[in-house]
Amino acid sequence: LPQVIPGNTVTSNNAGGEDFATIDLRGLGATRTLVLINGERVPPSSVSGAVDLNTIPAGLIERVDVVTGGASAVYGSDAISGVVNFILKDDYEGGEITVRRGATTDGQLAGSEIVTGLFGGNFDDGRGNATMFVQYSNQDGVLQREFDYSRVSAALMYGYDYDTGYMNG
Repeated sequence: LPQVIPGNTVTSNNAGGEDFATIDLRGLGATRTLVLINGERVPPSSVSGAVDLNTIPAGLIERVDVVTGGASAVYGSDAISGVVNFILKDDYEGGEITVRRGATTDGQLAGSEIVTGLFGGNFDDGRGNATMFVQYSNQDGVLQREFDYSRVSAALMYGYDYDTGYMNG
């Protein structure tokens, strides 16, 4: 969607942040985007008011509804930039296991693996449902110095003096 700007992601770790995934509608900030699960507000994950999307089990998401126009009239000032409503599967029956592995194109850096399991079933003649979602993930870090084009920081290239705190020249 063109109105969605990703918040903190694995590709923006040098920019700082709160170490979790957020959603930012219209570029107004993650704290101005209201996150709902099945129409209910999700409590903030930090004192900033942002919601960590990693707390929503990906395997249980049925669909995502996005409202960007006039949402604050309905939901209040929490939804100035809009509302993202995650609709979860509420009657899941069966099981699935997903395994994903990856690395950089040369296969040498940033190895990652994710294993997820989703299991569920109905009981009491369809009046109840129990669902379980588990996930294991591991991602290797990539350091700035591992690439020729980023090995030397701009501060060193342009003569930053760490003793005085000023640029030389």
